[in-house]
Amino acid sequence: MSNKLSILTKYIFFWIILGLGLVGCTIVTIYQLYNWFLYEKAKTVAEQIIMFRQWTASYGGIWTKDKYEKQFGYLLKANNEKTNLYTTKENLITEEFNTNFYLHNPALATRELSNISQKKLKEYKWIFKVVSDRPISPEGKPDQFEKMAIQKLKDENKEELGTLLKDGFFNFKSYRYRYVKVLKVKKGCLKCHGTTEKIDPRFKQAIIEKYGPSAERGMNYKEGDLRGIISVTIFPDFKGTTAHFFRPAPENFFLLAIFLTVLFMTLGSFVVVYWMVIRIKQIRDAARNISIGKLDVDLGVKGLDEEKVKDELTQVAIALERLRISTKILIERFKKRK
Repeated sequence: MSNKLSILTKYIFFWIILGLGLVGCTIVTIYQLYNWFLYEKAKTVAEQIIMFRQWTASYGGIWTKDKYEKQFGYLLKANNEKTNLYTTKENLITEEFNTNFYLHNPALATRELSNISQKKLKEYKWIFKVVSDRPISPEGKPDQFEKMAIQKLKDENKEELGTLLKDGFFNFKSYRYRYVKVLKVKKGCLKCHGTTEKIDPRFKQAIIEKYGPSAERGMNYKEGDLRGIISVTIFPDFKGTTAHFFRPAPENFFLLAIFLTVLFMTLGSFVVVYWMVIRIKQIRDAARNISIGKLDVDLGVKGLDEEKVKDELTQVAIALERLRISTKILIERFKKRK
């Protein structure tokens, strides 16, 4: 089978197979790197949300003045008939009357932040939400993936889980990276999520009035329990990412360097092989002519010293040249004897 193909044809086939292999390896490598990039991005989002919740919890929640979203409401309301506003140096700025303050506990504040991520989806290409297997509000109910993730995190005692989901390899619009990170009950969380007898009565009453009977699902936790998960969904922007990598920017020059290196290696090796094939054909034709008695052939090696020649094909040509001369001498001697 291999003897029916020329060296040049075999070489071309070799480079086609090698090229396909390189393209395949490149695609797999890029896929893995992009998957890692999405994981790091999702993890960063989740960690920032956790820091926001910790900051909110450290102050017992966030109080807003005369403003709240009806969609989320508030946990507690405070009304001041008279409110004095001071600078940090205790200088009175103004007096306000009948001012209302609304308390947003960490969970509620996070839910409002999640709503902002939904509104900014087209701009940032990611959203997040906080869900639990014991939700007290409809927004905290997990979807099928999140239910599976919560159970897996519990069974395997893991802190996080991430995977790239898609409906078909080439259906790029269906790609989405799902990442979840556990939210464990801290000591400060027990003020709202601890046992019913230890929860601050004021918060207990406020929680029950806000969420109704389902509020009890968020109670009776102990420190270290898994309260829920931060669920981050990233929608990869393949078009934008591709455009970024092909943008003529200094950080993308390494791609051009790799491309030029492969191109020059391919062209260089092709030139060398092509030259070798031409030389082999020349030697082949000469050997064929010598075999049928055509001895007046030029191998292009007259006057060359075999001891000084390092090229193997030229050495073969010199040896064939000696064979040609020897054959010619023998034929001439044979003719003289006749």
